Amino acid sequence: MSLGVVPEVVVLGFSPQPLVAVLSLSGRVDYVVTSPEVVLGNVSAARFSHRILGIYKSRIGEVIEAPMAPTQSIPPLVVLEKLGKAFSKVKNRVVDISGGTQLAAIAAVKSGIEKLTYTYPNGEKLVIYPITTVEKQ
Repeated sequence: MSLGVVPEVVVLGFSPQPLVAVLSLSGRVDYVVTSPEVVLGNVSAARFSHRILGIYKSRIGEVIEAPMAPTQSIPPLVVLEKLGKAFSKVKNRVVDISGGTQLAAIAAVKSGIEKLTYTYPNGEKLVIYPITTVEKQ
């Protein structure tokens, strides 16, 4: 199996599968961008991702916390701004966006991330699909 593009950064939402998949291929990730709910583990939907962060702590370089979705007190534009700041730390890296919200993907592109991946099962195996955000001319 050819690995192709392997992410160095994983956007981790409430489902831990993308992070586990990338770690199973590469053994390590430089950064995980995730929500306060996952970092704290204080929401039942985030408990599995929170647990995976603890289990694989030694294989993760740094966890960057940023909101992934709007709340009553955080509108979408503020979420985009905070995620943009998070992604500014990981410039020139390959970012897997499959675990994040739509706002995470938008923020990654707006912040200049040029190489994205999307991890998804195709029915027979898990595939990391490369996405380039800058057209070659």
